[in-house]
Amino acid sequence: MAKRGKKRRTQRGQPHDSLFKVTFSEPTNAFDLLRHVLPTAVLEAIDASSLRHEPGSFVDVELAQLHSDVLLSARLHGQPALLYVLFEHQATVDRFMPVRLTRYVMRVWERWLRDHPRTTTLPAVVPIVIHQGPGRWDAPRRLTELVDLPVELLGRLERFMPALDMIVDDLGALSPA
Repeated sequence: MAKRGKKRRTQRGQPHDSLFKVTFSEPTNAFDLLRHVLPTAVLEAIDASSLRHEPGSFVDVELAQLHSDVLLSARLHGQPALLYVLFEHQATVDRFMPVRLTRYVMRVWERWLRDHPRTTTLPAVVPIVIHQGPGRWDAPRRLTELVDLPVELLGRLERFMPALDMIVDDLGALSPA
C-alpha cells in the first residue's frame, strides 16, 4: 500500500501535470479540449463565454487533501443550469479512477450544497480523464465495472448503486511529441 501512495506522489510532480493545469485552467484552451471530447449536442449547449476556472482542491472528512487537476463551470444555453467539467490528467492507468472521480464529484456537490443552502437541484458534473501515459487506457471507465457481481445480478442491482461513467481522452497511442 505504501508503494502505491509513494508512486502517485512522484507522478503528480511531473512537468506534464503542471503544464496541463496551467494550459487547461485557461477557459479558451479548455473549450478547445471540450470540442474534442464532448458530444456535439452538449458542446452546442455550453455558453463558452461563461466558462470559468473553479477552485478544485477539497479536504475530505479524514482531512486528507484531494486535488482535481482542473475544475471548470459553464452555463448551458436555454437553462440557468451549471455544467461542471472535471479534467483529470493521468500519466498512468488507474484501475480505480472511477472511484477517485466519484469522490471529486461528491466534493463538488457538497461545496454546491454548502454555498447554495436553498437549492433543490445539483449541477451536472462531467468527469473527463486525459490519459497521456504509455499504451492505451485499458482500465474500467464505469464505476459499476468495478463491482464484483455476476453480470445478471449486477444488471438487477446496479440501479441501486452509485453510477459514474467517465470520458477518457486516450492519448496513450500517440507519440509524446
